[in-house]
Amino acid sequence: LGVGAGFGTGDHLRLACALEPETGDRRRGSETRRQETRGSQSPSPAVFPALEGVMESSPPPTSWKAGAAVRVVGLNKAPHHNCKIGRVSAKPAGEGRVGVVLDDGKTTLAVRNENVELVAADKSDTPKPPEEPKSRTLVRDNAILDEFDQSRDPELLVLYHHLRDRSFDGFNSSEYHAQMLRYYAGGVSVVTVVPRRIRDNNYLLVCLANKKQELNTLCELSFLCMRQFVGFSMLVKKRCFVCSKPDAPPCTC
Repeated sequence: LGVGAGFGTGDHLRLACALEPETGDRRRGSETRRQETRGSQSPSPAVFPALEGVMESSPPPTSWKAGAAVRVVGLNKAPHHNCKIGRVSAKPAGEGRVGVVLDDGKTTLAVRNENVELVAADKSDTPKPPEEPKSRTLVRDNAILDEFDQSRDPELLVLYHHLRDRSFDGFNSSEYHAQMLRYYAGGVSVVTVVPRRIRDNNYLLVCLANKKQELNTLCELSFLCMRQFVGFSMLVKKRCFVCSKPDAPPCTC
């Protein structure tokens, strides 16, 4: 194109540069400028799909196992119930809500799922399996009864078995009465009196039991006297507690 066509010398040079093929250095410079232009643009959210799941919080469970231990949190209209512990009710509480029976046993709440959190199980609340009953082997030893029967000591009127010490002991009349008072004060009372006989001597087996049945156990003294009894017992010589006369009727001494 000539100058007379309306282009100045500067215009002719700019047009020539525009039509000239790009050399290697110029091509690299153009690519660098295009990359800088792309880098300055804000990235679309779709470029980082992995971040979408990180930014969102995990939704609360939509269902709860009945009987699970939970804590009530985040209530605005009834803040006095916050931090209370309860159990998930088996009854439905409506869409998006869960029924919670508080530990007082009287209050049931229907709260949103996000207002409930699980409580870690306490090992102390776990019911323990029932313990197997401890076995006891009773051995009938007639030597103890023979020694008691042959004694003529007026102070030895009652034969008694200490369950705690697993040993036998003898009482006089005042000790016998004191022991009976302790029994009655502790909820132990006489349930039956059974006559017994050793050789030519007569005895009374006084059988007592605690009001709480679980506190009674197989009586070893009753076992020696050929009787099975659960509770406590004392073998009392049938004689006067004042003059120690054998087989005495109500005494006038």
